[in-house]
Amino acid sequence: MKSLPYIFLLSFIVGSIPAGCNLIFLPRTPGIVTSPSQRNQILKHNDKIFLRFDFSPDRSSAEGIFSIKDFSGNVTGRVSWEDNTMYFNPEGKLVQGRRYTLNFMGEMRDTEGRKYDPQIIVPFFYGSTEEPPPEILSITPQEGERVSCITPVVIRFSREMDEGLVKHKLTINPNHKLHFYWNESRTEVTIKPDQSWDNLTLYTLNVPEDIKDRLGIPLTKGVKTTFFVEEDREAPEIVSIKPAINDLKNNFPDLERDLSEAGCLDAIKITFSEPMERDKTESAFSILPGIESRLFWTDNKRLVLVPESGFVMGYSYTLNIRKSAEDLWGNTLLNDLSVSFTPKTPSLKLLELGGFTEDGFPLSPPFSGEIPVDIDTGLPPHNYTFTFNFNLDFSTDEEKLNAQRSVDIACIFPPEGGSPIRIGQSWTGHNRFSITFSGFTPSDVEKSYYYLLTIRGGEEGIKNKQGSFLPENKEILLRTKS
Repeated sequence: MKSLPYIFLLSFIVGSIPAGCNLIFLPRTPGIVTSPSQRNQILKHNDKIFLRFDFSPDRSSAEGIFSIKDFSGNVTGRVSWEDNTMYFNPEGKLVQGRRYTLNFMGEMRDTEGRKYDPQIIVPFFYGSTEEPPPEILSITPQEGERVSCITPVVIRFSREMDEGLVKHKLTINPNHKLHFYWNESRTEVTIKPDQSWDNLTLYTLNVPEDIKDRLGIPLTKGVKTTFFVEEDREAPEIVSIKPAINDLKNNFPDLERDLSEAGCLDAIKITFSEPMERDKTESAFSILPGIESRLFWTDNKRLVLVPESGFVMGYSYTLNIRKSAEDLWGNTLLNDLSVSFTPKTPSLKLLELGGFTEDGFPLSPPFSGEIPVDIDTGLPPHNYTFTFNFNLDFSTDEEKLNAQRSVDIACIFPPEGGSPIRIGQSWTGHNRFSITFSGFTPSDVEKSYYYLLTIRGGEEGIKNKQGSFLPENKEILLRTKS
């Protein structure tokens, strides 16, 4: 905790001493350490509120000018002392995310009667530093952008905002009557002029930093930007269609590669030469085969397609944009456009199937479902452990669980033979796991028992979150030894 140098207005007395000596008494200027110590500091749940004096204060006079306030007034609580430190203990819990002020203002004395006039106000927030203050994620139009007379201003925030405060604090100059429309989560506001912006006019939009979210926490910083209103009659064009990083918070940064190198989880960004009318442009857009996806605009020139579950490995997709797509002035594209691409997603491969060395393991591709591999399941209950080593990683618990569930074993001959059950499974790396099965039946001189170990492939089989999967089922024929 750092010490803040506060300068006090000191009242002093010039007195006469009977011995004939005149003395002027000048008390020293003290310092105070406060907690919180900085403006707009976020006070953690276990942090104390206190004032620590570097002199001996008269406790009653210090308590008389101290208070903690929120928007409704004084916060009730009790004061306690340890030496020259005064602690404040609120009667109830402080409200998460609320703005408070520490106030220490007025006349006080020290224990020797010296007078001081401190003027201390420290605004702070109560809550966890894990909950950052709100940010402006994007504003359209962008700085200096040319727009039509009816182009709305769209601001996207990282947190649910105080709608009334946004409407009260936000300004657009030259002044205009504005209408505010919020999305359901109160994180995006669309601002429209009452009728239209004035043509050939430069507007300045100011979003000040004292705009706050629903918890009363202000923006990390304000933004001031400009846009120019000018009508236009030129047809828009598609400048580029490229893959982008699938990162909404950072406005889908461009990737340095073309569409033919798009990955399974990449977003697809379409850039137009003119600011576009969003609804009509989205209506003119389609992708075949259809996938679960969402459309986002990073600004009025850039439309982003985000696949919900990723593009499917090996599929060829076609993006279609009909010429009915309009810019903000009502001009349409000159022609329809269709672009095809196949996402570059590597196939998942089983590199090695492991078992007991004496049984001929490990096995490498190609794996056979016709020539049996003899396995020694030992004594009852006749267990056997297999290991599976792949070329790509499985990074999440969900992927790993699905991979293990995609492995099955069944007795295929004789018909009356029972199938083993799995009794254990574990991962020894991000691309390697083992499964132990129990309940094999050993073969004898009269009868052999055959089992089929299956690793399911295809879109519904073993796969990772990057979209890679086994192209087809892998089947290994097993036969138990006697």
